[in-house]
Amino acid sequence: MGAGVVDGEELARQLDSVEQELQANGRSLAELARLRERLTDLADRAAWVGDDAGRKHLVGRAGALLPKIGH
Repeated sequence: MGAGVVDGEELARQLDSVEQELQANGRSLAELARLRERLTDLADRAAWVGDDAGRKHLVGRAGALLPKIGH
């Protein structure tokens, strides 16, 4: 993989991980802040996926998870 290439499959696995963490009970405000930061980073990286359909899917997944974290 060349420099600057984003692995869409790895991002999908990381989004799965964030989603699983969101489903866990008893999250503190610090944990939610960490998840929000991680999810925002994943969304930013997803914007650089070369495959158009993959990019749209990953950005959409990240966007759908953000409201679950809350404000």
